[in-house]
Amino acid sequence: MNHIFPYFSGSKLGRSKFSIESDYLLVKSREILFLCQSPYPSKKSIGEMYCEINGYQVRHQGYTYGQTQGFNDNIHYATNRRYNPNGKYFVIEHSVPRDVMTEYIRENCRDEHETLDYILKANHPFIVTKEEDKLLSDGKLKSSMPQGANPWDVTARYNAVGIKIVKPWSN
Repeated sequence: MNHIFPYFSGSKLGRSKFSIESDYLLVKSREILFLCQSPYPSKKSIGEMYCEINGYQVRHQGYTYGQTQGFNDNIHYATNRRYNPNGKYFVIEHSVPRDVMTEYIRENCRDEHETLDYILKANHPFIVTKEEDKLLSDGKLKSSMPQGANPWDVTARYNAVGIKIVKPWSN
């Protein structure tokens, strides 16, 4: 299995051969690029594409979701469905909001390679508690990044509101 994830440079990558695994991700990134550059991008469709890429990485590449301190402190709720029916205590959250990623792709990515490079850098899901999710909302960072943060900084929003990351999105 050819692993070139989670980070690589699109400029170094050029047009080299991809494994079947990365071909799937390239197709998805091409679709995202097309949707982002359309005159009226569908936020729901774009968000679903980001989630499909994450799901693929979890199912086929052995990735695990990033975790916050709040999740670790309450892990017994997450592992027992009786205590966490329908996501009552936890939320799976994009570390860089969908709208920020979409705008960055629209303005800066010229092809599917650059798009995939950015998505693999910025599209990291984290499991947060409802309380931590509320901190993001109260800090007006639910769908935006802190002032001056890089559009691929996966910890910027969490650091800005004091949420501690204990386990990053990883393979």
